[in-house]
Amino acid sequence: MIVQINGHSYHMDNDSFKKMVSQIKKSIPKKPTLIAVEKDGYAEMRNDVYKTQKDLTNAVVKWNKKGYKTKYIRGI
Repeated sequence: MIVQINGHSYHMDNDSFKKMVSQIKKSIPKKPTLIAVEKDGYAEMRNDVYKTQKDLTNAVVKWNKKGYKTKYIRGI
């Protein structure tokens, strides 16, 4: 899997990516945040913070319609 973080590309396996996302979920503030999107062996770290959960849900639906899997936290 290729993971893009701040414009840099890294190769890692799926387990490493999942561990990284889990660690990020623990370290960011409890706000509605889109952490990453992934598709076909490519992932991009996003860190998009939204004002409301509805805005986050709309963004997740938008990415999912494009065929991406999303990693996010609701912030509750």
